[in-house]
Amino acid sequence: MHKPIKTFFLLLLVMVALGAIALLFPKQGIRVGNNCTITFPSLSDIFLPDTSNTKDINQLFNAELLANIETNSDSLPTIDTLDSSMAAKLQDSSRVQQDSLLPTTPIRNIETKLPNIAIEHSDSAKAALRNFFESLLTIQPGTLPIRVLHYGDSQIEVDRISSRLRKRLQEQFGGGGYGFITLESAEQSYMMSVTSTNLWDTRKIKNKDDKEKKDFGPFFSSARIGITESGTKKEGYITISQNRLGRMVNRFSFCYRPTSPLLLQIKCDEATLYADIVSPSSKPLLTTVTIPASAKSISIKMQADQSPLIFGLGFDNSYGVAVDNIPIRGSSGLEFTRENFSVLSNSYQMLNARLILLEFGVNVVPTHARSYGYYEEALYRQLMYIRKAAPKASVMLIGVSDISKNENGRMVSHNNIEPIRDAQKRAAFRAGCAFWDCYKAMGGKNSMPAWVSAQPPLANKDYIHFTIKGANLIGDIFYKALMKDYQEFLASKNTLPDGQ
Repeated sequence: MHKPIKTFFLLLLVMVALGAIALLFPKQGIRVGNNCTITFPSLSDIFLPDTSNTKDINQLFNAELLANIETNSDSLPTIDTLDSSMAAKLQDSSRVQQDSLLPTTPIRNIETKLPNIAIEHSDSAKAALRNFFESLLTIQPGTLPIRVLHYGDSQIEVDRISSRLRKRLQEQFGGGGYGFITLESAEQSYMMSVTSTNLWDTRKIKNKDDKEKKDFGPFFSSARIGITESGTKKEGYITISQNRLGRMVNRFSFCYRPTSPLLLQIKCDEATLYADIVSPSSKPLLTTVTIPASAKSISIKMQADQSPLIFGLGFDNSYGVAVDNIPIRGSSGLEFTRENFSVLSNSYQMLNARLILLEFGVNVVPTHARSYGYYEEALYRQLMYIRKAAPKASVMLIGVSDISKNENGRMVSHNNIEPIRDAQKRAAFRAGCAFWDCYKAMGGKNSMPAWVSAQPPLANKDYIHFTIKGANLIGDIFYKALMKDYQEFLASKNTLPDGQ
């Protein structure tokens, strides 16, 4: 018969042995090979855990503010969701919010309880954002949408942060729609139904097997279709369905590059809006059609000897602000120079790009180094390449967010986050770009655990990525900083609205 006293002494022996290991084990751990270190919690870690760096979300942000941040992705406005005074101002050709900002229009939707995390500049004149701010003053019917391209890593996937920025900018300056999306994103979108040619040859700029400069396009993903053959011609089709499409946007744009004479047809429901033979081109082309208010679907049919390169599908309004979400999973922001310069330059001009945002860093964190000068230099080259390709646009770098690792049972910030952030800032300043500190906006060192434990959570349990609610919060903090600089710009032109 098993005696409980034996079990007790066995457990006691195990505890004494573990205690001895905890007492004698080196605090810095034992290094095994180049990439592995074995650690063991000390007695103080077990019995006197360090809580000095623990942060509470209610210490970082106002509780009322957190309660008012939506937990779902921002939806697109329709005529039905606008207030009656706004709806009365809308013309039939602008079915979503289109009241462009005038210098006398107050800045709306700035939550005063949001923290003030200023955009940083290398000069007191803050010249890096002047091109973007000047373009906002030109918004009026008959002008092209002012386009914001938001590049980033997996932190901005599923339209995170971009959707919030889009919502705020369009509330203030007019505009509507999703912006441009790639074919792959369209097929995965919950906002629309897409049917198309069954097989795709999709190439992304992050693919390691594509080392040379190629036509990835401005959205860093290109697709070839035309698997189904009709005689000697290759055919491809895409159909996008959304019951409220015509009430959300009034423009559809197709971004592509024909490599042989292309028979292109664009239909809205059953009506043909565009049909022509497009000549081969060495640069991207943009075909844009006006969508009627009753529109529920858009279909594109192509026929050519060689499949065209398809870069993106654009859903916008005829003027205002458009924001494109361009995630590049696994990227550190160093792929821009892999795109053919003339393709990138022509694309930015064609799209009327006026603000280019880069939000990267989380994929640099796992690579621990003594210095991040190499990253600063590589990032600087990317920023200069973009500035040269888009001389009429403002360029801004959004810094790395906080990321946690498990250290002796506690989730703490990686010790290289601040050096990476500093390298990003130096690269931005050297290139004449603006910089915004996302890490600081979160609350700084060891803030991520507070975001994860918030109710509802602001970040996922991978301690890397924001939830939709967290992304909305970051988007609002960033928008507040952007509008603060815009107000200073207006003041410098003596056009600051009354009461601002």
